[in-house]
Amino acid sequence: MTGEAPMRTSARPRLAESVSFAAVVLGVLLACFPYFEATRNANELPRIAQAVALVEDGTFAVDGLLARGWDLGPDLSRGADGRLYPNKPPGVSVVGALAYMVAKAVVGPEVTLRQVTWAVRFATAALPLALAAGFLHRRWTLAGILPARVRLALWVACFGSPLFVYGRLAYGHALAAALLVGGIALCAEAIGRGRPARALGGGFVAGLAVACDYGAVFAGVPLGLVLVASLRPRAYFVAASTLLGALVPLAALAAYHHVAFGSAFSTGYQAVVTPAFAAKHAVGVVGLSVPRWAGFWRHVLDPGFGLLAWFPAAVVGVVGLVRMALRPGDLREEARIHLGVFVVYVLVVSGLVFDGGWRVGPRYMVVALPGLALGIADVLAWIRARVVPVAFVTGAFVYGWIVCGLAANLWPHFDPQAVRQPVVEVLLPLLRDGAAPYGVPAGPVVVTGAVLLVGWFDLLPAVAWSDPGPLPSRFFGRRLGRPAPSRSEAPVPRGAWSHVAAALAIPAGAPGRRILAAVAAGSLLGVAGVGALHLVPRHPRSAANLAYVERVYEPGIDGRVPASRRVR
Repeated sequence: MTGEAPMRTSARPRLAESVSFAAVVLGVLLACFPYFEATRNANELPRIAQAVALVEDGTFAVDGLLARGWDLGPDLSRGADGRLYPNKPPGVSVVGALAYMVAKAVVGPEVTLRQVTWAVRFATAALPLALAAGFLHRRWTLAGILPARVRLALWVACFGSPLFVYGRLAYGHALAAALLVGGIALCAEAIGRGRPARALGGGFVAGLAVACDYGAVFAGVPLGLVLVASLRPRAYFVAASTLLGALVPLAALAAYHHVAFGSAFSTGYQAVVTPAFAAKHAVGVVGLSVPRWAGFWRHVLDPGFGLLAWFPAAVVGVVGLVRMALRPGDLREEARIHLGVFVVYVLVVSGLVFDGGWRVGPRYMVVALPGLALGIADVLAWIRARVVPVAFVTGAFVYGWIVCGLAANLWPHFDPQAVRQPVVEVLLPLLRDGAAPYGVPAGPVVVTGAVLLVGWFDLLPAVAWSDPGPLPSRFFGRRLGRPAPSRSEAPVPRGAWSHVAAALAIPAGAPGRRILAAVAAGSLLGVAGVGALHLVPRHPRSAANLAYVERVYEPGIDGRVPASRRVR
């Protein structure tokens, strides 16, 4: 149980709802393909190059590609055998190798880097994030949370946060986030029901996240604490099973480190060949020091690159997780783990001695963002029909959908050394000049508008008085099969706007109009928040940075489509 009766649904949710939701999330992620080959993306290209090397050369080393003229940028490390490797964990490259083989089989030997990048991004970012969204939708609706609230909460997390951006890039953050949230769910269920087999699977899946993003290892701290704090009969077996499951992928990662860098405990970051990077990674533990106010400001509060500048609804999620962690319910352990994960990552990014390169928000916190959706769903039940909270929460949602939609659909790479407020200094000028990536025509406007429309569609029923009953959704498949609410739950709509109330399943009369007014006011508040970003002073290099962006943009603002290099 979640602890609040109004959050209970009146019938068992259908699997088709979760499948269709995952399909819609995947469709949005694939609608645009922001790809700019001239940037030589140092976070993505080495991973893709290693995937190609695995298939073509049978090795994790990328020397063969360098010899064939590939420019992989500075994110390389010298291995114990003298060869060069990406300084990243190999998980994305292993999955990417499978994607490359499929792309090569479909396109042929003349497959281009642009085509391979699309395939690798699909396999390591878009598809895992969509599957995770469908999995969480199924799990949380079965736990009794209203489907409308689950859909909206996941919609906010997927498209109103930096997850939208990294669900389009082969950085490993989206893949690690999907694996971690799945592993946490399995472990939480194992705690609640005393099922060691589920814990074994949860530990294995969570361990895989570390092989894709080293930062995911910090999630083990809150996960372990919740396991220990929840000790009950058979809980020792659950804890042992979780650890055993996690050790399998971690052992494989250690074996890779031993082969590539000479020790199971040596990562690529300790052998980087770029002197500036080596100096940063030499501070503390691989560039991680004690939390500092400057780091907290830079990664959480900064108006250009902080978490709240891109995902203000994170506050809503934290409030909800705290509420769920303090009351009995089926999802209490899961909420506690997600809350602990978020707090740990706030501390981690506050101790970083480097910015994290080109980024949208604090990219090392991305693995902690999906869990906030659980807290958002709880808050939606808590504030239902309360005008002022609904307005402010709506404003946070709309703001996130706009700024993250523009970044994900226009330009997902911002240099903290050349930009102070990316929306104002890069995104709005690109939109004004008519830039649009590969994909649907006018993608930045069309996709961002579609995200807003779908979000608004679920906003009203999500904050209605009680279970809104069946929703005539055209976005999530056929009409949902839940029984209609009784008259005591939602009065039969009457009046001039009754067809709107019936379509959205919200209460009729003055209460319903107040909800509509709150959502409308909140939407305007979100738009005003985007406008307020103009108050941030511009970086002295912003004009030169924008000129560079427009020079390398694909397809060109003049309509030209540059050729992409062949992989072989």
